[in-house]
Amino acid sequence: ESSQNMSMLTPNEVARSFFQRWHAVIQAGDTAKIREFFEDNATFSSPVVHKQYNTADEIEMLLTNILAVFQDFKYVDYYITPQDAIEGVHTTRSLGQIGLTLLFTAKVSPKDKKPMDLQGVDLLVLNANGKIADMKVMLRPLTATIAVGNMMRARLLGETDVPSSKL
Repeated sequence: ESSQNMSMLTPNEVARSFFQRWHAVIQAGDTAKIREFFEDNATFSSPVVHKQYNTADEIEMLLTNILAVFQDFKYVDYYITPQDAIEGVHTTRSLGQIGLTLLFTAKVSPKDKKPMDLQGVDLLVLNANGKIADMKVMLRPLTATIAVGNMMRARLLGETDVPSSKL
């Protein structure tokens, strides 16, 4: 949807619209469309990667690779953060930003090991136009998180067929 159309929606409608479009792209494995969901200066962090990434292009590269590592990826639930503040709770969101939590499951298959189930959470901050300003990804259990880290490291270091233009 265009930015103009999004500005006429409530925060909950923006979050639902975003999730419907994001879910369709991710489920289809259409990684060429990932970039359009992020602000240019969006941030990404996860315990699997040891630095914060600060551009949509870097995030696109990471997510394209992680979707190649995950098998049977699917979102299983989502929560929209209420806009009203809870007394005594500090939020990192700016005025007009929307919190969206996406729960997912997937499998990973490290070399010479049986497939592992994992669960994860995407913690998103959307701007009022429905673009991701910040994304944090958490995974469990630890054994699967370590396997994902090792598999991603191998991909990004060229030990598999990652296009060199994306490194």
